[in-house]
Amino acid sequence: MAEFDHATKTQRSVRPSWIIGDEIRAEVTERRALLEAAGMQEARYDGQFIIRGTQIESVQLEPTPETRQATDLALSQFIEWASKERPERLA
Repeated sequence: MAEFDHATKTQRSVRPSWIIGDEIRAEVTERRALLEAAGMQEARYDGQFIIRGTQIESVQLEPTPETRQATDLALSQFIEWASKERPERLA
């Protein structure tokens, strides 16, 4: 994952909104070259992190409605292009 993030120039920020016990809720913002190539400035997620001791036990990220809509649009445009230009590669 770290190599992919480095190759795609990924930057993330995590802004906690509340912490109760071992659970943290946060807004996660992600910027990466891949998103920019798809016409998206950034992606935003509602995140839930579970911490046990000093380790992150689990992470759940749910895209915001705006991010989901932008992603769906970018993917539909890509599939339309690939259907015309590389139909043999779509499976």
